Amino acid sequence: GLKRHRGRILHAGFAESREEYRKLLQQMDYCVSSARHEFFGLALLEAASAGAQPVAPDRLVYPELYPKPYLYPDTKSGLFDYLALRLPQNGKQERLNPVASSSAQATAQRYNLPQMCADLDRELERPFDS
Repeated sequence: GLKRHRGRILHAGFAESREEYRKLLQQMDYCVSSARHEFFGLALLEAASAGAQPVAPDRLVYPELYPKPYLYPDTKSGLFDYLALRLPQNGKQERLNPVASSSAQATAQRYNLPQMCADLDRELERPFDS
């Protein structure tokens, strides 16, 4: 993997700081998950929040977070088939769908801390139903 594609990989491994990590996320066009075990999908939400289009399996928490266009079938060739239909054949790296990317960013923003705190405050200030 890494050796074969080293000319196309900007970074592999840990980022030196949170700031560097965020800068790396902002350079991504899309982020692929092939997770078999996931509770919330935080890494993909962080990438989507930074502007990357998520590509996730149609399983685990992902169908609760993202609409169908972001999900690939949970089959042996699901990811390959999904990408083969969407990536350009001329080898030029492009976004899978720039409009969908901003939609994914909006989805991720629902889970940022200031938004979650504001939502929780509103809920706590609501009168209880009698």
